[in-house]
Amino acid sequence: MNNKEAQQILINQGLLDPPADGKWGNLSKSALMKFQKLTGVPEPDGILDEAAKTSLRLAPPLPPIEAEGLMEKIISYYQKHNYWIARGRDVFNIVYIEGMYPDGTLNSDRLDEWNDTRALFQVDDSGNAQIVEAWAATCEPGAYYTYHRMNPAGAARIQFGQYWAWAVGMHGNSRPHEALVQVADIEVCRDNNEDGLRIGDAVTQGRYGVNQHDGSDMDKVGRASAGCLVGKSIEGQKRFISRVKSDRRYLASNAYIICTAIIPGDKL
Repeated sequence: MNNKEAQQILINQGLLDPPADGKWGNLSKSALMKFQKLTGVPEPDGILDEAAKTSLRLAPPLPPIEAEGLMEKIISYYQKHNYWIARGRDVFNIVYIEGMYPDGTLNSDRLDEWNDTRALFQVDDSGNAQIVEAWAATCEPGAYYTYHRMNPAGAARIQFGQYWAWAVGMHGNSRPHEALVQVADIEVCRDNNEDGLRIGDAVTQGRYGVNQHDGSDMDKVGRASAGCLVGKSIEGQKRFISRVKSDRRYLASNAYIICTAIIPGDKL
């Protein structure tokens, strides 16, 4: 068994983010240590020796994920679209749900309102999934930057999907604060006709400074978003970042590139 094969087993166990690249760094070591703990190794060390390889070969199948209510709908959507789901109470999955309030109520997704949801969820070792915390947010640009475009092609609206594209960093000049900053490519729809919809918009891929920051507790989205993923609350942002920084993968590497999914509430 080589490094890549071992990584793929850890990926299949929900302990290591894909893809398997064959490089046995801190994230692979952390995932193996978690696997060793789960399989009863007295002193987990993350070393891929023969004993670890044997244990990985005998890895049991994962229990199916069990969930209720909104969480069940989210899991079903993830599985239908083959989205990655990290497992364990020491890691978080980040999801933004467009056109849905944090209590799970759908809305009309009107422009310039905090009518989307930012949520963190976990799947424990037994397969039980639950939302840890959810906040009012927006996945879309506010009215100001929709009509006062920063890009000649139109305001950027992130395309629904799952991306590994963010790392912990700082956002803002007038009020710098900890955020998840874009470090890899994503797809965005350019709202050239300024209708606040993705339908018919040109899709481009790149790095556009689409960060995950706070909205300064503003009543309306306004200038708080030119296309970023924004949580309304300053305090909520602090809790969000604190939880992300407690994630086993971030603790293993503070350069960890973080996965986030953006999904439509009316498709759940």
